[in-house]
Order: sequence, then C-alpha cells, then structure tokens
Amino acid sequence: MIRRPPAAGMSLVELMVVMAIGAMILGAAMAMLLRAVSLQTTAIDHYAGTVALARLGQELRGDAHAARTITATAEGEAARLTFELLSGRRAEYEIVPAGIRRVVSGGSKPMLNDLYVLRGTQALKLRAEDDGRSASVVLARVEPVPGHDAVIGSPFEITAVIPARREPAPPSP
Repeated sequence: MIRRPPAAGMSLVELMVVMAIGAMILGAAMAMLLRAVSLQTTAIDHYAGTVALARLGQELRGDAHAARTITATAEGEAARLTFELLSGRRAEYEIVPAGIRRVVSGGSKPMLNDLYVLRGTQALKLRAEDDGRSASVVLARVEPVPGHDAVIGSPFEITAVIPARREPAPPSP
C-alpha cells in the first residue's frame, strides 16, 4: 500500500482560530488608533488654548505699557477693562461666552476686533486696581467631568502694570 503525504493545508478549525486571533489583534489596534486620535484632538485644543492665553497676556501687557489709565466697569453680567492709550485710542477687553474680546478704537469706530477663544479655560473676571495703574484677568482651567457640569480648577491671573514714566527734564538755560 502506498502512503500519501499529509495534505499541505489547514483544517477549518485552525483557520477559524487564526481568524479569531487576527480579529482580536485588529480590534485592539483600532481601539489604540481611536484613542491616539482622541488624544491628538485634546492636545491640539490644549495647545490652541495656551497660544490664545499667551497672545492675550502679550496684548494686555502691551496695552498697559501704552496706557495712561486703566478702568474696570461692570454692567450687569458684562465686565469690561478699558485702557486709555497714550495715542488717544482706547483698548477694551470684555468677557464673552467664547472667551475674551479685545476692541481697539480710535474715536467712535473700532479699528481692531480680536477674540481670544479660551479652550479649556474660563475667564472669571476682569479687574483694575483703584489707582488705575494695573489690571488683571482672572481665569481658571475647566476640567470636564462626565455626567456633571465642568469643574473649575484653581484660578490664576494675567496681570499688567502701567510702567512709571519719566518726566522730560526741563530745558537748561
């Protein structure tokens, strides 16, 4: 009797086991890919919020350095900081639902309108010191909690101070 060599192939059970293992590996890879995309979106939002905070701080300090006086007003829910600039212009900061709006106007018409979208951060208040020489924006990180309203973290401030200006020396005789 002639013996035949074993068939070169896989049985149905072996094929099903390989397919099940492949499906589990593919499922785990997809879960990791979705998590990586979610983390990338979170990182991009955090970066955009950080850039907006840096720009806001830079503009606030720049306006303070170019200001004569700083005043704060509160009208109902709206809080506003007003910088009277040495150039005769006015820079106003206002808390809006999306973040903080900055409007620079010369006379009666706005010349520049910026919106600082504060992703992951909430503006709590705008304030000026009584002497009209410094201003602060009080902010807090907002952490989303599933099933609850967002939790506000510890507040922090961006502060700007009008620098002391030297009076020009009187002309010598």
